[in-house]
Amino acid sequence: MAQMAGPKLRYRWQGTPLVYQVSVEIDRGDVIESHQGRCFVNAQKSNQANNPLDVERRGTGTGFVVQSNGTLITCHHVIEGASKIEVSIGGRTYPGTVVAVDETHDLAIVKIQANNLPTLALGDSDRAQVGEEVRALGYPLASVLGDNIKATRGTISGINAQGGRRSFQLDAAINPGNSGGPLVAETGQVIGVNNSKLSGEAVSGVGFAAPSNEVKRLLQRNNLAFQTTGWDVKLDGPTLVRRVAEATALISVTLGPDREAQFFRVTCNSSLARSERLKPGAGVRPFGPPRLPSFSGIPVPSTIEMDWVGHVRQHSGGSQLPLLLGDVGLFLIHELPEDNREAWETTGGCTIEESADERPFGMFSPRIPRGPFGPGGLRQNTRQRQATERSRYSRSASVGDVVTLTRRYELKVDAAGNAPGLHLTGEGQIPFDVKNGYPRGATFNGSLTIQSGNTQTKVPIQVSYTLLEGEEREKALNPPKPPPPKPTTEADLPGLLADARSSDFARNLAALEKLAAMKPVPTRRDEVVKTLIELLEEKNSFVRKTALKALGTWSEPNSTLIDALTKLVDDEDVFTRKEAIETLGNLKAEQAIEPIAKRLIDPLCRGEAVKALKAIGPKAEKAVLPILESKDIFVVMEACNLLKEIGTNESRAPLEKLSKDRHPSVARHARTALEEIAKRK
Repeated sequence: MAQMAGPKLRYRWQGTPLVYQVSVEIDRGDVIESHQGRCFVNAQKSNQANNPLDVERRGTGTGFVVQSNGTLITCHHVIEGASKIEVSIGGRTYPGTVVAVDETHDLAIVKIQANNLPTLALGDSDRAQVGEEVRALGYPLASVLGDNIKATRGTISGINAQGGRRSFQLDAAINPGNSGGPLVAETGQVIGVNNSKLSGEAVSGVGFAAPSNEVKRLLQRNNLAFQTTGWDVKLDGPTLVRRVAEATALISVTLGPDREAQFFRVTCNSSLARSERLKPGAGVRPFGPPRLPSFSGIPVPSTIEMDWVGHVRQHSGGSQLPLLLGDVGLFLIHELPEDNREAWETTGGCTIEESADERPFGMFSPRIPRGPFGPGGLRQNTRQRQATERSRYSRSASVGDVVTLTRRYELKVDAAGNAPGLHLTGEGQIPFDVKNGYPRGATFNGSLTIQSGNTQTKVPIQVSYTLLEGEEREKALNPPKPPPPKPTTEADLPGLLADARSSDFARNLAALEKLAAMKPVPTRRDEVVKTLIELLEEKNSFVRKTALKALGTWSEPNSTLIDALTKLVDDEDVFTRKEAIETLGNLKAEQAIEPIAKRLIDPLCRGEAVKALKAIGPKAEKAVLPILESKDIFVVMEACNLLKEIGTNESRAPLEKLSKDRHPSVARHARTALEEIAKRK
């Protein structure tokens, strides 16, 4: 049985903004990969005019008669929040009112104005035994299967004892709508009240029922009589169902607007810095990708639209935790039960995106497709795979305003082609502030199992979120302003050039950024440019890109420089290509016209190529004209736009031909270019 205990769990986000310290550690043998950072959370209530909980909703359940004058038993969660209750029995429908409830055992008494109704007897649930045959009656899935009573047969598969009282686990199917129906022995006596079902991956046919003796106690507390005798003879199946069905009712409820229900827009700004360190005593670093330096994570914003029990309606933006752990902000959001039960679970699916040429450590698992990647969709050279998720929760007794939730989590991705199978499992705790309605932190200890053929690799993972409070929180929300940077002068150049040549990645980039930002010193120009040109041969694309940026500040056109930059127009790294094209455009490098023009067919660098060729001017016209023969209409239209700016009479013939093109957009762009060229005559 789903036990009820303590206060209900609700997201309220009172007291935001909040700051969480985030830590992730991944054990990769001799190396610990660490991700450290912070997650800033702010929340506001959404516009209640758009709140779907402001409108009436309908639901169904089951009840059974214990007094002939219209007293019925059902589950508390069936009638909870109902603005209207209707009870259908014996071909008639009656309005119902709630007499009393027992939230702890999920029971309720409902009264209708009726007489001479058939009743069911309450048996002694303490005498029930594991293996005993039972039948569960009710109106499951009434909106789908219709309002005819259904009966399922099974056995008591487990008896759980808590606090001196018992609850039943069943292998009889309990489906939505069965809740509140009678669980009867072979004599037709009620020994339990059906109240929940477990569902999910690897779970099948497991139901729960509250014991009939708890029903007796509830009736006694409200001075209501009930029948216990006269049901001693075992009945055959059809007779038993017919007899019990006479006293079993369909309960229909109308759920009005829930005054507590809220929707929230939660904004998260999070950043993680990644670093690696050798374990104590480790010798040579194991074979693998080059070691990454420590660096400051760039804050990435995300927006989460959610309701009061953690159902996420929409999610956009956000940075990702490593190893399939999902979005940094979403890691704090957990689906809570609408009642105050002790245990619950959630199951579902999600889409993960992985780089086709990346080891599994680079994978992401957005809970909502495209969420972390924005409107641009997937990155290049990636693939999507489907995963299944399962979370099982239990709650402890509250200590002050805090209830600790224990979460057991599993995510599974089946192997597909040459892509390995992935299995993420683990357990963690979430201390939940019941009064203010937010998690005070979260932990997760688990491992990712990577199955590739007959090879299996396990990667241990530890995650912790810690809520900052007091002075730490204030410092995080209002950090002291850093002193203005000291201006870089000629006296700093020897040190900067030495750092720029350094093998230390962080020193190297910092020096290049300073060189790019400082005012050039004419007497030192040749020395600086020579160093920067040498760095264009570096394998690291960050170094090449930043060296190019500095060259844009320091360089003056010369053949050595332009030859070096022209080679980078075809670099395999897109950011290096972009920076090289932009710098050549700023230098009006006519020697680079041909390679830049060829980049007009590159959608990632087309904008930079157009800008550079415009800067060079009419001398670029001859290199652009062959582009008009492209089969890509978008490339042709971009070439027309460019010729509109730099074209001469030499462009007229090919443009006139295009002005008669069967594609109207191409023809229109060609005509516009011709009109502008004519104005310049």
